[in-house]
Amino acid sequence: DWQGHGIGRALLDQVRVHIAAAGCDVTSLHASRDPRALQRYLRYGLHPAPPMISLVTARPSFPSLDLRDGLDAHPLRADDAALLATLGDIDAVVRGVRRPADLRRWLEEGAEGALLTRRDTAVPAGYYLCSVAKHGRGVIGPAAAIDVERVPAVLARALAGAATLPGAGSAEWWIHLPAENSAALAPLFAAGLQARQLTPYLATGPIGRWDRYVFHDANML
Repeated sequence: DWQGHGIGRALLDQVRVHIAAAGCDVTSLHASRDPRALQRYLRYGLHPAPPMISLVTARPSFPSLDLRDGLDAHPLRADDAALLATLGDIDAVVRGVRRPADLRRWLEEGAEGALLTRRDTAVPAGYYLCSVAKHGRGVIGPAAAIDVERVPAVLARALAGAATLPGAGSAEWWIHLPAENSAALAPLFAAGLQARQLTPYLATGPIGRWDRYVFHDANML
Protein backbone atom coordinates (compact mmCIF):
# COMPACT_ATOMS: atom_id res chain seq x y z
CA ASP A 1 0.00 0.00 0.00
CA TRP A 2 2.91 2.35 0.60
CA GLN A 3 4.53 1.85 -2.78
CA GLY A 4 4.67 4.90 -5.03
CA HIS A 5 5.29 7.35 -2.15
CA GLY A 6 9.06 7.67 -2.59
CA ILE A 7 9.92 5.45 0.38
CA GLY A 8 11.88 2.91 -1.69
CA ARG A 9 13.90 5.68 -3.34
CA ALA A 10 14.69 7.23 0.05
CA LEU A 11 15.81 3.88 1.44
CA LEU A 12 18.05 3.19 -1.56
CA ASP A 13 19.52 6.69 -1.30
CA GLN A 14 20.51 5.93 2.30
CA VAL A 15 21.93 2.55 1.25
CA ARG A 16 24.02 4.35 -1.38
CA VAL A 17 25.47 6.65 1.31
CA HIS A 18 26.54 3.71 3.47
CA ILE A 19 27.95 1.81 0.48
CA ALA A 20 30.09 4.80 -0.49
CA ALA A 21 31.25 5.30 3.11
CA ALA A 22 32.32 1.64 3.30
CA GLY A 23 34.47 2.04 0.18
CA CYS A 24 32.56 -0.58 -1.82
CA ASP A 25 32.93 -0.40 -5.59
CA VAL A 26 30.32 -3.00 -6.61
CA THR A 27 26.73 -3.33 -5.40
CA SER A 28 24.59 -6.43 -5.88
CA LEU A 29 21.28 -7.85 -4.71
CA HIS A 30 18.77 -10.62 -5.19
CA ALA A 31 15.49 -9.18 -6.39
CA SER A 32 11.86 -10.06 -5.97
CA ARG A 33 9.72 -10.39 -9.10
CA ASP A 34 7.90 -7.11 -8.40
CA PRO A 35 8.25 -5.05 -11.62
CA ARG A 36 8.11 -1.76 -9.70
CA ALA A 37 11.02 -2.86 -7.54
CA LEU A 38 12.89 -3.98 -10.64
CA GLN A 39 12.36 -0.56 -12.20
CA ARG A 40 13.83 1.09 -9.11
CA TYR A 41 16.88 -1.18 -9.11
CA LEU A 42 17.55 -0.55 -12.80
CA ARG A 43 17.37 3.20 -12.25
CA TYR A 44 19.74 2.75 -9.31
CA GLY A 45 22.35 1.43 -11.75
CA LEU A 46 22.00 -2.29 -11.08
CA HIS A 47 21.92 -4.53 -14.14
CA PRO A 48 20.56 -8.07 -14.62
CA ALA A 49 23.17 -10.81 -14.26
CA PRO A 50 22.94 -14.64 -14.30
CA PRO A 51 20.51 -15.73 -11.57
CA MET A 52 21.05 -17.95 -8.56
CA ILE A 53 20.02 -21.61 -8.89
CA SER A 54 18.68 -23.36 -5.78
CA LEU A 55 18.73 -27.17 -5.67
CA VAL A 56 17.19 -29.40 -3.01
CA THR A 57 16.68 -33.03 -2.07
CA ALA A 58 15.29 -34.91 0.91
CA ARG A 59 16.99 -38.15 -0.14
CA PRO A 60 20.56 -37.39 -1.16
CA SER A 61 22.79 -40.04 -2.62
CA PHE A 62 26.00 -39.06 -0.89
CA PRO A 63 29.05 -40.40 -2.73
CA SER A 64 31.70 -42.34 -0.88
CA LEU A 65 34.98 -40.54 -0.42
CA ASP A 66 37.33 -41.09 -3.38
CA LEU A 67 40.91 -40.63 -2.22
CA ARG A 68 42.15 -40.90 -5.81
CA ASP A 69 41.08 -37.33 -6.56
CA GLY A 70 44.58 -36.02 -5.86
CA LEU A 71 43.47 -33.89 -2.92
CA ASP A 72 44.32 -33.81 0.77
CA ALA A 73 41.79 -32.46 3.29
CA HIS A 74 42.64 -30.29 6.30
CA PRO A 75 39.67 -30.03 8.72
CA LEU A 76 38.63 -26.48 9.55
CA ARG A 77 38.40 -25.04 13.05
CA ALA A 78 37.21 -21.60 14.10
CA ASP A 79 40.41 -21.05 16.10
CA ASP A 80 42.82 -22.03 13.33
CA ALA A 81 43.86 -18.62 12.07
CA ALA A 82 46.28 -19.97 9.48
CA LEU A 83 43.70 -22.15 7.73
CA LEU A 84 41.10 -19.37 7.82
CA ALA A 85 43.65 -16.99 6.29
CA THR A 86 44.18 -19.46 3.44
CA LEU A 87 40.41 -19.65 2.93
CA GLY A 88 40.45 -15.87 2.78
CA ASP A 89 43.03 -16.01 0.00
CA ILE A 90 40.79 -18.40 -1.94
CA ASP A 91 37.73 -16.22 -1.35
CA ALA A 92 39.60 -13.14 -2.52
CA VAL A 93 40.22 -14.82 -5.88
CA VAL A 94 37.00 -16.82 -6.36
CA ARG A 95 34.34 -14.96 -4.40
CA GLY A 96 35.86 -11.55 -5.03
CA VAL A 97 36.33 -10.59 -1.36
CA ARG A 98 37.37 -12.20 1.93
CA ARG A 99 34.79 -13.07 4.62
CA PRO A 100 36.70 -14.10 7.80
CA ALA A 101 33.96 -13.17 10.27
CA ASP A 102 31.33 -15.23 8.42
CA LEU A 103 33.54 -18.31 8.15
CA ARG A 104 34.51 -18.15 11.82
CA ARG A 105 30.90 -17.70 12.93
CA TRP A 106 29.62 -20.62 10.85
CA LEU A 107 32.31 -22.91 12.25
CA GLU A 108 31.51 -21.77 15.79
CA GLU A 109 27.84 -22.56 15.12
CA GLY A 110 28.68 -26.15 14.17
CA ALA A 111 29.49 -26.14 10.46
CA GLU A 112 32.21 -28.53 9.35
CA GLY A 113 34.48 -28.43 6.37
CA ALA A 114 37.98 -28.68 5.02
CA LEU A 115 40.67 -26.84 3.16
CA LEU A 116 41.62 -28.96 0.16
CA THR A 117 45.17 -28.95 -1.15
CA ARG A 118 46.75 -30.69 -4.12
CA ARG A 119 48.50 -33.85 -3.01
CA ASP A 120 51.37 -33.39 -5.46
CA THR A 121 52.22 -29.77 -4.64
CA ALA A 122 50.36 -28.95 -1.38
CA VAL A 123 48.96 -25.88 -3.16
CA PRO A 124 45.41 -24.90 -2.08
CA ALA A 125 42.78 -26.24 -4.49
CA GLY A 126 39.59 -25.14 -2.73
CA TYR A 127 37.46 -25.55 0.39
CA TYR A 128 33.95 -26.34 1.54
CA LEU A 129 31.64 -25.96 4.54
CA CYS A 130 28.49 -27.95 5.30
CA SER A 131 26.04 -27.93 8.18
CA VAL A 132 22.72 -29.23 9.46
CA ALA A 133 20.59 -26.62 11.23
CA LYS A 134 18.44 -27.33 14.28
CA HIS A 135 15.29 -27.16 12.14
CA GLY A 136 16.62 -30.00 9.98
CA ARG A 137 17.83 -28.19 6.87
CA GLY A 138 21.19 -29.24 5.52
CA VAL A 139 23.30 -26.67 3.69
CA ILE A 140 26.37 -27.22 1.53
CA GLY A 141 28.29 -23.99 1.10
CA PRO A 142 30.11 -21.84 0.82
CA ALA A 143 32.51 -23.80 -1.34
CA ALA A 144 35.12 -22.72 -3.82
CA ALA A 145 37.57 -24.26 -6.27
CA ILE A 146 40.62 -22.41 -7.54
CA ASP A 147 40.21 -24.01 -10.98
CA VAL A 148 36.94 -24.83 -12.74
CA GLU A 149 38.24 -28.35 -13.40
CA ARG A 150 38.35 -28.96 -9.64
CA VAL A 151 34.70 -28.05 -9.04
CA PRO A 152 33.40 -31.67 -9.25
CA ALA A 153 36.14 -32.93 -6.89
CA VAL A 154 35.48 -30.16 -4.36
CA LEU A 155 31.74 -30.88 -4.44
CA ALA A 156 32.35 -34.62 -4.09
CA ARG A 157 34.39 -33.89 -0.98
CA ALA A 158 31.66 -31.59 0.33
CA LEU A 159 28.95 -34.20 -0.24
CA ALA A 160 31.04 -36.91 1.44
CA GLY A 161 31.64 -34.57 4.37
CA ALA A 162 27.96 -33.69 4.61
CA ALA A 163 27.08 -37.39 4.91
CA THR A 164 29.01 -37.62 8.19
CA LEU A 165 27.14 -34.84 9.97
CA PRO A 166 24.61 -35.69 12.71
CA GLY A 167 21.13 -35.66 11.21
CA ALA A 168 22.41 -35.81 7.64
CA GLY A 169 20.16 -38.72 6.66
CA SER A 170 16.94 -37.00 7.73
CA ALA A 171 17.79 -33.46 6.60
CA GLU A 172 16.44 -31.68 3.55
CA TRP A 173 19.58 -30.61 1.74
CA TRP A 174 19.92 -27.30 -0.09
CA ILE A 175 22.66 -25.83 -2.22
CA HIS A 176 22.68 -22.43 -3.92
CA LEU A 177 24.76 -21.83 -7.04
CA PRO A 178 25.60 -18.89 -9.24
CA ALA A 179 24.21 -19.78 -12.65
CA GLU A 180 27.74 -19.42 -14.04
CA ASN A 181 28.81 -22.54 -12.10
CA SER A 182 27.62 -25.07 -14.66
CA ALA A 183 30.42 -27.49 -13.70
CA ALA A 184 28.62 -28.13 -10.40
CA LEU A 185 25.36 -29.34 -11.91
CA ALA A 186 26.34 -32.86 -13.04
CA PRO A 187 27.75 -34.00 -9.65
CA LEU A 188 24.82 -32.45 -7.81
CA PHE A 189 22.26 -34.11 -10.08
CA ALA A 190 24.10 -37.41 -9.57
CA ALA A 191 23.69 -36.92 -5.81
CA GLY A 192 19.93 -36.57 -6.25
CA LEU A 193 19.55 -32.81 -5.97
CA GLN A 194 16.91 -31.21 -8.17
CA ALA A 195 16.54 -27.61 -9.33
CA ARG A 196 13.93 -25.83 -7.21
CA GLN A 197 14.05 -22.18 -8.29
CA LEU A 198 15.86 -19.35 -10.02
CA THR A 199 16.34 -16.11 -8.10
CA PRO A 200 16.93 -12.87 -10.07
CA TYR A 201 20.31 -11.27 -9.42
CA LEU A 202 21.42 -7.74 -10.26
CA ALA A 203 24.78 -6.00 -9.85
CA THR A 204 26.62 -2.85 -10.85
CA GLY A 205 29.60 -4.90 -12.04
CA PRO A 206 31.25 -8.34 -12.01
CA ILE A 207 32.35 -9.94 -8.74
CA GLY A 208 34.95 -12.70 -8.50
CA ARG A 209 34.95 -15.90 -10.55
CA TRP A 210 31.57 -17.37 -9.78
CA ASP A 211 31.90 -20.20 -12.30
CA ARG A 212 33.73 -22.06 -9.50
CA TYR A 213 31.82 -20.87 -6.41
CA VAL A 214 28.91 -22.08 -4.26
CA PHE A 215 26.97 -19.65 -2.08
CA HIS A 216 26.07 -20.17 1.55
CA ASP A 217 22.55 -18.92 0.87
CA ALA A 218 20.71 -16.13 -0.90
CA ASN A 219 21.13 -13.68 1.98
CA MET A 220 24.76 -14.52 2.82
CA LEU A 221 26.42 -14.97 -0.55
